[in-house]
Order: sequence, then structure tokens, then C-alpha cells
Amino acid sequence: MARLYLHEQTDTEVLLKIAGENGIALTPEAVRCACQKLSGEWLTLVPAGGPNCICSLSMSYEKKGSVGLSLPQWAEIVESLYRLRDNPRINEQVRRLCVASHERLDTALVIVIAGRYKARAWEVAFEANGSGCSDLRVSNEDRQFYVEVKRENIQDHDRYNTFSANAHAVVDRLLSVLGKWLDSNNLRVEVKLSRGFSSSLVAKLCGELGTKVPDAPLRLEQTLTIPRSSKFVVLRKEDDPHFEKGFMVARITVKEAGVSVQVHPRNMPVKIVFEWPPNVAAIARLIRNAKRQLSNDAAADPAAKGFIVVQATGGAQLASAVERRLLHNLPRCCLGVVLLPEVPSEPGQIVCQDGVSESTLSAMSYAATTAV
Repeated sequence: MARLYLHEQTDTEVLLKIAGENGIALTPEAVRCACQKLSGEWLTLVPAGGPNCICSLSMSYEKKGSVGLSLPQWAEIVESLYRLRDNPRINEQVRRLCVASHERLDTALVIVIAGRYKARAWEVAFEANGSGCSDLRVSNEDRQFYVEVKRENIQDHDRYNTFSANAHAVVDRLLSVLGKWLDSNNLRVEVKLSRGFSSSLVAKLCGELGTKVPDAPLRLEQTLTIPRSSKFVVLRKEDDPHFEKGFMVARITVKEAGVSVQVHPRNMPVKIVFEWPPNVAAIARLIRNAKRQLSNDAAADPAAKGFIVVQATGGAQLASAVERRLLHNLPRCCLGVVLLPEVPSEPGQIVCQDGVSESTLSAMSYAATTAV
């Protein structure tokens, strides 16, 4: 696939055109600022059709793993960086963005949250009370809050890695068995797995799908016996996605070398979607660490009030678990927890202490919403 190198003016113009056509806020000034401050990885994007431009970031200097940012995610980071360009601590944040580790994603999230407040005319300070305290202090007139930002790293979860490896094995085997038949009939198949499964079941699951898919009616869900309560559906290539909620594993088919292929369901002959219940234990650890940092702020500033922002999967289900199991253990200086989704277009959740005012709730909500 062709790449865009943003040090090239023509490539920058292409990216701005893609963003404009898809309603993504991205200014030439923000891109120029990024080109002055960020490393080459941040400035290389791969167009994949429509708004799907992917920026791939290494998670280690050995290039053993990478994470792809979508154009909306990338654009908000870059616009936030531009808004904060005069902040006295921004150069340290930029340094962290360029470290090949998960720290760059943690830092990017902090910058995005800071940018959302800056866009609403709040003053922002990074690590106002020094090391061991919260990431941000945001203030506006007589309101001031400390904000500790955490991010769930699902790639570190053993169950995610197991699910992902087994799902990829299913995709590969089904493509070898059904790929040509699906392509010649202008079809694709989506599989929704209700639970994880061991590698020993890959062959059985593929055998059941290999038998059932060719005779399945179009666009009607069909049940699977392995894993229990799982299902699949056969669709036309051009049909809208059928199973949308959950983690997706698929492989894009490239028929001709050097020809760009859109990241679109029609180019994914086999797609596996599996349900991902929230990992409450992992989120509890993040919140426990964040509580310590807000408590350190309270030691430095007795009037300190703040809240925790956590980016994690789970949505309303996770918010309910945090309210039931974790809210009562928050220190008095912590007003609550703002939960951000992994997918920017999905709504966030606020879990707060009793007695929090409407104006404070409104201020907390800024962490979860992109400024217009």
C-alpha cells in the first residue's frame, strides 16, 4: 500500500483532503507542528480507503510489536499537541511520545485529555506536584482538579493473547478451506464467538464451519456447537457488518501486489468477533495506583480534589462493576472515575461519589468528549 510521508507537502495535502472529506478535524498548522516535533513513525501513515489511514507505532526498539492508530485517533493527538505547543512541559511529553514502548500510548492519552480541556479554555499543567503525583492539573476560574490518567493495555492480558492467537488460526484455516469458494460466489462469513476456546478446538470449529457455511442461507444467523452459543452468518461482500460489538480478528485479502486495499469488511473473507468481558481485576489495579497519586496531590495541596480517567474496554458493564466494587474505596480527594472507550466514537461513562455537583460532573465529562 502507498504511504504518506508528512514531510512531503504533497502527502500532507492528501492527508488533509482525506480528513476534510470524512469530517475529521485536522488543520495544516497542527500537521506542521507535528512535523517539527515528532519522530518519523508518527509522520508516516498508510491510506486504506475512506477515513482509514493507519499510523503504525513500534512498542519496542526491536520492532517486535506495533499498534495502529486510526486517522481520527492520530488527528486528535496531533491537534492536542498543537493546542499545547506553548506549555512549558510539552517538550517532555513529546520526548515520551517518541519512546518505542507503551509509554508513548500512555502519554498520547494524557495529551488528548489535556487538549480537550485546553480547547475549552482551561489552563493545563503537566505533573504540577512533581513525580509520584497526578498527570494533570486543570483549572478554570474558581475550579481546579487534579487528573490521573490510566490506560488498559489489553495486549498484556494472557486471555486476550490466547483469544487472538486462536482466532487468527481459525481465520487462516478457513481461508485455506473456503477462501476460493467465498470469493467466486461474492460472499464472506462472520463468526461470533461467545467465549474463549483452547487451541485444541480450532480444528473442530473449522470443521463445523467448513461443513455448514456452504449450505447456510444468506444473511441469517446460524448456530455453532463449538464454542457453545456461538454463531455465524454468510453475507454478500458488500453487506454491512453483522456482528459489530466485540474484538475483531480478520485478514485482508490482497489480490495484486502494490495495489491499495481498503480496510473494509468486503475485503475480509472471514471475520471473527469475540466477546470481551471487562477485566475488572486489571482495572482495579490501575485505579489503585491512581488513588496513590491523587493522595500524594492531597498531601502537597490539602484542598486538592481530582478524579481518575481510565481508557478501557467494557462500557456500561465495566462502569457498573466499578460502582459496585471500587467506588467506596476511593479517597475523599477523589471525586470519581471517568471511563473512556477504546473506540473514540463510543460514549464514555462517569462513576462518581455522592454529592458531586452538576458543574463538577460537567467538568469531568470534558475528559470523555472531543471539543468541537
